[in-house]
Amino acid sequence: MYNQCRICGTGFEAKTARRMLCDKCQKNSSKEQARMNKAVYLSKLHSGEFMKREPQELVCKLCNKEYITYNNSDFCSEVCQIQNFIDTARCRICGVLLISVGIELTRGGACCSDECREIRRWNRAKKKGTIRTCTICSKEFINPGFSTMLCGVEGHITVAKNAERLAIKSKNLGKMK
Repeated sequence: MYNQCRICGTGFEAKTARRMLCDKCQKNSSKEQARMNKAVYLSKLHSGEFMKREPQELVCKLCNKEYITYNNSDFCSEVCQIQNFIDTARCRICGVLLISVGIELTRGGACCSDECREIRRWNRAKKKGTIRTCTICSKEFINPGFSTMLCGVEGHITVAKNAERLAIKSKNLGKMK
């Protein structure tokens, strides 16, 4: 019996009437089916079959210019979109307009001052779970990315001094004997 493969479309000799895939597609049927589905989808996408939206005539929220678009964009151009973001961007912590502080951003994530930046840094560390407690002084600190249990320079100096003291004590005890 001679059949045509459902995936690749090539002809093949089928041993039973129920067989619908050639030997190649039978071995990798899920991969081949996914590849064919993707090819069909891309073909339909490029042919415009999925473009069911009609062009719309809108007014830019920044410059009040009329423009035609297929999506629901609020701005006529990327320049207007960026300028609107600069004009309306606010500090992530206290909500102050950044332009009033003299900061002009084209992307989000800014803070108006060092204090707000530090608060944001601690909030992000709490969210990620990277806040640790120093084993020496019990002070909380943000883990810098590697496993450390000391809060910083002061903690390291304290540990080094304690190690030196222990070494000196052990030498002194050895001399007394």
